[in-house]
Amino acid sequence: MRKLNSQKEILELNTQLNKANISLEKEISSQQDLIEDLEKANEKASESASESKKISLELTKNTGDSKLAKKASRAANRAVKDARTALKWNNKLDDNKDGIKDYQKDIKDINQQLEELKSKIEFVPNQQ
Repeated sequence: MRKLNSQKEILELNTQLNKANISLEKEISSQQDLIEDLEKANEKASESASESKKISLELTKNTGDSKLAKKASRAANRAVKDARTALKWNNKLDDNKDGIKDYQKDIKDINQQLEELKSKIEFVPNQQ
């Protein structure tokens, strides 16, 4: 009876292991998309920051130009918005990496439990 219960536990652990492996693969596959989105956001943030800096330098040369001041303000706001977007993508990527680590840890723990149960089954004397 113990052997059957242990085998039942092994089946349940194998189910958990399969689910964890599937979740891990999903996290890994979504990571590449997140990296691409982050790179795009970083590039956009860099471009808008450069544009803002360029307009700010022009404004320092022409301090009385109100049109240029409005343009500099809009460029600065755009740069801030783009930087926030890049930060959000960076946080999503960090969360993804944490999720991958968690699934890897879970898989390791489940594998360890499986090995312990299998060794118990092997040492249980066969009673008839």
